[in-house]
Amino acid sequence: MPFRKILADVVANVDGAVAALFVDHQGEAVEIVGILPAWDLQVIGAYQGIFMTRIAAVSSSLDHGRPERFKIEWDRSMILNWGIDQEYYVALVLRAGSQEGLAWRALARGRDRIREEIE
Repeated sequence: MPFRKILADVVANVDGAVAALFVDHQGEAVEIVGILPAWDLQVIGAYQGIFMTRIAAVSSSLDHGRPERFKIEWDRSMILNWGIDQEYYVALVLRAGSQEGLAWRALARGRDRIREEIE
C-alpha cells in the first residue's frame, strides 16, 4: 500500500509541513513521513490517538456525534488531525505561520487517498 507516498505528497504540497502521520485509533503509527526523528513522530501519533479518543468520549457524552477533525496549536507549531473512519486518522505537523487552509485541503486529499486504499 502506498501510504508513505501519499503522506510524502501531503508534506511536499504544504509549505511549513514538517511531518504527516497515518495512525490507528490506539495511536499506533501505521506510517510516518517527516523530518523529525521517527521516535518523536511515533510519540506525536500516540498522543494524537489519546486526544482523539478523549474528544470522541466527550462528544459522545454530549450527543454531538463523532469528531471529524481538530487542531492543536502552540507558539511554534500546530498539528491538524482528521479522522478517516472509526479505526484510523491522519495528522499533519506544521510550523507556526503555515497556511492552515491549504494544509487542511492537502490533508483532505491525503485522507481521501488513504481511505480509497483501505476500502
